[in-house]
Amino acid sequence: MQSSTSRVWFVLALFSVSVLVSCDSGGGTPGSEEPSEVSVDVTGTVTSAENDEPIGDATVEVLRADNENTLASATTDTTGSYEATFTFEESETPNQLEVRVSAGRFMNKAVSVDFQSSVSRDIELQTGVVEASVSGVVADATNGDPIEGAVVNGVRPDSSEQLFETTTSGSGEYEASFEIKATSQPSDIVLSVNTDGFESKELTIAFTEEVSRDVKLEAKTTEATASGLVDRSDTGDPVTNATVTGSPAGNSGQLFETTTNEAGEYEVTFEVRVPDEPDEITVGASAKDFEDSEQTVSFGNEISSNLSLSPSEVNVTVDGTVTAELDGSTIEGADVSIFRANENRDDLASTTSEMDGTYALSFTVLAPDAPDELRLEATESRVPDTSLTVGFSESIAQNITLPSIEISTIDELQAIQTDSDFPLDGFYVQTKNIDASVTANWNGGKGFEPIGDNTIPFSGGFDGNGNVIKGLSIDRPNAETVGIFGLVDNGIIKDVVVENASVEGGLKSGIVAGFLKSKNINNNRGTIQSSRTSGSVSGDDVGGLAGKTGSASKVQGSRSDAFVEGRHAAGLVSTSNGTIQNSKATGDVASTNTPSGGLVSEFCGTIINSEASGDVEASGRNGVGGLVGRSGSSLVESSRATGNVSRNDDGPIGGLVGNNLGGTVRFSYATGSVSGVDQVGGLVGINTSDAEVVESFAAGSVSGDTETGGLVGVNAGSLSESFWDTETTGQSESVGRGNPGGAIGLGTDEMQGNSAEENMDGFDFQNTWRVVMGDYPALQWEE
Repeated sequence: MQSSTSRVWFVLALFSVSVLVSCDSGGGTPGSEEPSEVSVDVTGTVTSAENDEPIGDATVEVLRADNENTLASATTDTTGSYEATFTFEESETPNQLEVRVSAGRFMNKAVSVDFQSSVSRDIELQTGVVEASVSGVVADATNGDPIEGAVVNGVRPDSSEQLFETTTSGSGEYEASFEIKATSQPSDIVLSVNTDGFESKELTIAFTEEVSRDVKLEAKTTEATASGLVDRSDTGDPVTNATVTGSPAGNSGQLFETTTNEAGEYEVTFEVRVPDEPDEITVGASAKDFEDSEQTVSFGNEISSNLSLSPSEVNVTVDGTVTAELDGSTIEGADVSIFRANENRDDLASTTSEMDGTYALSFTVLAPDAPDELRLEATESRVPDTSLTVGFSESIAQNITLPSIEISTIDELQAIQTDSDFPLDGFYVQTKNIDASVTANWNGGKGFEPIGDNTIPFSGGFDGNGNVIKGLSIDRPNAETVGIFGLVDNGIIKDVVVENASVEGGLKSGIVAGFLKSKNINNNRGTIQSSRTSGSVSGDDVGGLAGKTGSASKVQGSRSDAFVEGRHAAGLVSTSNGTIQNSKATGDVASTNTPSGGLVSEFCGTIINSEASGDVEASGRNGVGGLVGRSGSSLVESSRATGNVSRNDDGPIGGLVGNNLGGTVRFSYATGSVSGVDQVGGLVGINTSDAEVVESFAAGSVSGDTETGGLVGVNAGSLSESFWDTETTGQSESVGRGNPGGAIGLGTDEMQGNSAEENMDGFDFQNTWRVVMGDYPALQWEE
């Protein structure tokens, strides 16, 4: 609409206001005059609509309303005033102008006014709004776990105005948006976080439109005390030093750990994080030698829990072998028991040793009552009881050695035969020298009664321990198996020394034993070891050490210096079918009936590294020898005879072996003189067809009426690598009758010293023989 009067329309929008002003163009004819300019001045003040305060430094622009061309601009001063001036050609003046105002922290505003040459317009600006956001994560400071449901508040510190409030999600995250007037933006925001079970936290953070801040909260704690008693389930006795622990029920986390005192009591104060407070806790107790125990109780500030522990059991095994101290032989039938070492005897287990001497025990003890030590005891009728201490463990390997019964007097020695406390199968040890001279008056002059006979032989063991039995007397010419030990069956005699003995017996007589038998050559039984005799002995089948030894028996390292006389007499053993090793006889032998020998009279076994040096004088039809009278299918090896051998009647006689019936003689020699009637040899009297002599020699004088040779009297067997001294024997032929074989005669100089090694071909001077300067070769075992 147009009229002569100006009309004004106000359009109010959110960010601008337009004021339209209508003007008359005036009369006149166009183009009749020169265009004229119109000067326009727009003034006013800019203030805050909130408090009417002037707004300085605001930008004011004046534009044509029809095309929005900027006509002028100005800036308000500190009073909020502005002035904008511009000119127009009068013909181009617009009907309306638009005034636009902008200022920091305020909302822009546009106002339309009617065109006039002078316009005055005051403008109020609305305060601007800033949209801000805050976010982050609230977590447990101890473990980093997110905290759900924590309340997060934001407050202006200058006015305590709450800007926002929110809560954290299951992942501990929070987020909030809020608005702040642009004119009153705070420099900081106070952030506070609160939730049950945690200490509240407040922190000041710088304000920005997007605030991101993670917060960690410290958990609150509750103090609690747990106490109680730990005892044994079986006796009720307190359990000392038991470990007591507490954990949330169903959770592996530990709340406390402590130990019980001597009274079995415990008490412990501990802290629990309030967020972790359990409804129940599990209290457990454990101790060495007990089964663990636990119980679940309600949680509170005062917790009481008593626990009982069941003792654990220990299964114990004990095993080993029972042997005799004397010879190491195993003992069957020994009663073996085990019991606590420091208490009255209360057997835990017992058993009997098996045939091979082994035993095995098993028992169970309560672990807390297990002793530090155990006593192991073995009893057997043949030996003293034995008791020893062993350390406690679940598996004990312990051999038991049973000692010997001590013998220190001649009465105790005789008691082995006469006293039931000294059994014939017992094991004995001589602890002192024994004067046995009183035995000359015992038993009506019969003297000492031999230990063991054909009815009940001695089957145990006797260790003389190198002590002497002196002046023993036995006078039983009509008795069989006579000696200190009469009949020894599978027994062992060792280190027995008998001096100046006088023994007279009948069949099978000797100073130490009448008859020695053995069941098994490999069980070290039926032996006489390292024993020695002196004095005199007489009888039938008589020897200086023993009368007879059986096929599996052994005589080792023993010696007899006794004078031996009687039928079938020998310096060491009359008749032997076993083994004689490293033994020696030095006493003279006088035999009224052959066979007879300096070491053994009749032999069928093995002789090795042994010697005889006594003179042998015998008569009879069988063999007589400096070492062996008659040798069956036997072996004489590395042995020697140095005594003189003689007989005044017919029959084989040799410096080493009288009659070699199918046996082997090797690495041996004889140097004593040999004197007989026939079948006389410096080494062997008769060597039968299946007998042999190997690497041996003879050097003593040899004399006889017929069948006399420097090495063998009569030879039907084998002779090899063997020698005789043609000068000292007085014999030019190796054999008196028969095959001379491989025997070689040499002169004395050729057989002595270094010459022996040069001339005695076949002799092993590396392993068997050794050169002796100025003498014949010696065996390497000789001193």
